[in-house]
Amino acid sequence: MARIFVLDSGPLGLLVGDRHRDEVSSFISWCWIAYSNAALIVIPEMADYEVRRELLRADKTASLLRLDRFAKIWIYLPLSTEAMRLAAELWSEGRKIGKPSADDKAIDGDVIVAAQALRFAAPEDQLIVITDNSAHLGNYVASSPYRAIMP
Repeated sequence: MARIFVLDSGPLGLLVGDRHRDEVSSFISWCWIAYSNAALIVIPEMADYEVRRELLRADKTASLLRLDRFAKIWIYLPLSTEAMRLAAELWSEGRKIGKPSADDKAIDGDVIVAAQALRFAAPEDQLIVITDNSAHLGNYVASSPYRAIMP
């Protein structure tokens, strides 16, 4: 059984942010402690896209370099047909039960991150999506802010 921490776009953006900010250095430390305790740190391509597009727009070259470096150190999870099909199922189910995670016309990155995480993990794994948005992701997968989890 593996401990798997999948980073949503909010925490991923924090990870590559200004290292002089206490919150950034705290999260980086948390990730390294989790990693040293044999947890798998996973960066889903959907979260990378959401963070990367904003870094590019803001011309944050140093943060882009850090994003690329962390994607090489930890597990980078590319999008797959299987994950996208599961995302479509989750999106549909969420609307059928009255718990959508985004507007009907939105691409809904949360449901894609959840599907990527679910496709990556085995049933016996301890899977948690690290997020600032448990209200939406929690409909599909275990999720939590990093501060609520022992690394």
